Amino acid sequence: MLSEVSGQLYVDSNPVAISGNFNAGSLSDFNFGGNEIEGFNASIVNSTSTTYTLSSSDAGKLIAVEHASLITVSIPTGLDVGFNCSFLQKGSGSIEFSASNGLTLSNRQSYTKTAGQYAMATLIAYETNKFVLTGDLF
Repeated sequence: MLSEVSGQLYVDSNPVAISGNFNAGSLSDFNFGGNEIEGFNASIVNSTSTTYTLSSSDAGKLIAVEHASLITVSIPTGLDVGFNCSFLQKGSGSIEFSASNGLTLSNRQSYTKTAGQYAMATLIAYETNKFVLTGDLF
């Protein structure tokens, strides 16, 4: 339950003061009339190349790669803190993640490749040029 909200709300660039108690109800009460919630629908980028270099425009996307050979995903320096994207290995070729010089790529078990067809991975920048890679990896 949402309560004790105060602050400023902007409507058409004009500030509107708000304060008081509000009840958002149960999450099951929301009805969006079949419409998606803005910002929660991942764009899918399909790739059939054996190389893919990430860019800031890939933030929040699902990169689906399909190839019979190994696919190398290069992670450049300079992506914003909070950058994140997911990967799907659609074909038999594993996805290998390669960090540029000056970039730290961490994984709990030091894995850098997807484990097999339909494996998923997620990459997140948690500090400047520091990334964590997680998912179905080896």
